[in-house]
Amino acid sequence: MSEGRQLVKKICMVGDPAVGKTSLIRKFVFNMFDDVYLHTIGTKITKKVVNYEEENTKMTMVIWDIMGQRYQRVLDSYFVGAKGAIAVCDVTRSETLDHLPDWLISLTKITGKIPIVVLANKIDLEDKKLFGENEVKFLANKYSGKHFLTSAKTGVGVEEAFYTLGKMMMQK
Repeated sequence: MSEGRQLVKKICMVGDPAVGKTSLIRKFVFNMFDDVYLHTIGTKITKKVVNYEEENTKMTMVIWDIMGQRYQRVLDSYFVGAKGAIAVCDVTRSETLDHLPDWLISLTKITGKIPIVVLANKIDLEDKKLFGENEVKFLANKYSGKHFLTSAKTGVGVEEAFYTLGKMMMQK
């Protein structure tokens, strides 16, 4: 890739505890998965450079893995400067989808309208699924976003979801 644009974009990962936010980041950045659940305290920041050859652009994604508990004052400060968001729910727990609008309202109060991608994670647990693509698509459309069915374990949809969010952020 010839010398092109260099972008740095902050992305916030939001959603309830144990939906797979940390696992999705680990799969995307390090191509790793671990079944052990580690509770995120505060926030963890990870970076990955993504090449968009067709736009002659390299984007450094600064991914903020935000704790699943909702401590409003703390969360507000984490959202400042975000240029995109990934909202994650767990297909085996329908309440995690029901809570995403609250997460997105809190986020967009601080950021304004930003590109959003909604992920329905853990689709590898086929026999435990409680909802599917239609419900996720409905929520994503409400926020003019995109949606993906993902599995941090198998990698299905993970790369495509982050890549798509990057393209959306370039267009804004």
